[in-house]
Amino acid sequence: MFDPAGFSDAVDPAAWAEPTSAIVHAFHQAHWGDWKFAVSAVNAANSTMMFSRGGFQEARGSCGRGGHEWFVEGVKELVDQPNEWHYDEATSELFYFFNGTVSPASTNFVASRIATLISLTGTGANPVKDVTISNLTFAHTSPTFMDAYEVPSAGDWSIHRGGAVFATGTDNLKVASNYFRQVGGNGVCISEYSRSAQVDGNRFSRIGDTAVIVAGATNYYSPQPWVHTDGNYPINTMVRGNLASEVGVFTKQTAFFFQSLSWNTTVSGNVAFNGPRSGINMNDNAFGGNIVANNLLFNLVRETVDHGPFNTWDRLPFVTPAVDAANPSTDAVTSHVDSNFFICNYGAVKGIDHDDGSGWYNDRNNFMPLCSGKMKGQTQRLSGNIYLYPSWGSNCVHILPGMATPPFVFENNTCVDNKATIYSGCSTPADATIRNNKYFVPGGSTPSHIKGFPCDGGNWSAWQHTQDQGSTISGEFPSVATMVGWGRDLLEIPG
Repeated sequence: MFDPAGFSDAVDPAAWAEPTSAIVHAFHQAHWGDWKFAVSAVNAANSTMMFSRGGFQEARGSCGRGGHEWFVEGVKELVDQPNEWHYDEATSELFYFFNGTVSPASTNFVASRIATLISLTGTGANPVKDVTISNLTFAHTSPTFMDAYEVPSAGDWSIHRGGAVFATGTDNLKVASNYFRQVGGNGVCISEYSRSAQVDGNRFSRIGDTAVIVAGATNYYSPQPWVHTDGNYPINTMVRGNLASEVGVFTKQTAFFFQSLSWNTTVSGNVAFNGPRSGINMNDNAFGGNIVANNLLFNLVRETVDHGPFNTWDRLPFVTPAVDAANPSTDAVTSHVDSNFFICNYGAVKGIDHDDGSGWYNDRNNFMPLCSGKMKGQTQRLSGNIYLYPSWGSNCVHILPGMATPPFVFENNTCVDNKATIYSGCSTPADATIRNNKYFVPGGSTPSHIKGFPCDGGNWSAWQHTQDQGSTISGEFPSVATMVGWGRDLLEIPG
């Protein structure tokens, strides 16, 4: 339902000559992503629009709470501002509102007709081998936000399994030193069977969806879709030295890098900024063995909330051969998140957001201004990290009650927090180990400044009988120069 008072007479939906050409873009009610809907009809009498399809561009759904901010495109009557345009399919006419500074006769238009420019298709039994795609420019592919999307595993995200470069069934694929600009969907999509693919040294700019997707087969239509032992998934993928900015132009549950149902992926030495959601998203715990190291992520979560530069998920167990090939199980190989520089500005909160069931992670030596930590899953170790002034009212670390399964280790970390709180959560998980941390909070060791463990506000001395042994708490805040020095030393950045 729409409010007719929000429209001028010129753009009132009741006056649209062809409402079925309209696409509505709407944010999720909690701003976790967005949806797009094709309009099938407008009922002016009750101020409603009917949709024929859409809503699949994000996996969580609204839980009956509806949407939030929205806009509409694809309506000729709405072309009333400079640089707006509309293509009438029925008459094959293009309507364009010039900005008054450019001569129409000298203007060029590019019409996209295809979404994929290079496609490699093989199988595990007969893979495409040893292909290198390098030193090319990929541009102006068609938007894919109304094409097929799928829920690839257990996180909040859905994906379009396609890209300007699409590869399935490949060995030793290399995508290197290319420029992806203004592509309408994903940049590179590595799907299902893949071995030792490399995405190395590329530039991604103004990407419609996600820059790089690595996704195994879902097996949804098999008798046991949770079993992934058939090899139809990427192994040993390397995503290294890429520069990505302005991703998620059209779809907002998107990132620089997305992974699902993949094994032993390395994401290293990349720089990603200016995106609507996280920079790196791991959508499940399947397999594990991943390395996320030496990346710089900032200016992310700009159009959404409740997320971080690096985000992980898992809500379903997957049986894989990762730990023991002879005895597949739901256990995973530990993944390492090491020596990254994550900045939590805009809507980002948790620098490393281990959400809903995430497990088998070792987060070590990450430098995270404006960030907090988060442990919401199982088998996580956070050590040697630096959290500086967590934003959005956050604390040093979130260990969520009822959603944290041991073992947990939080040790040798440093947190500077001007909100006088250290923890959030209301109970310490059994077998948790919290020790040898350094906290800087207003008031120093005043007991009321220790929040969360235990729930009543706590007493620091009593707390240290069971946890945070060897930890210190101080009200003397380090200088900016000192904190910058910490970051240089931790990440081994030359002075």
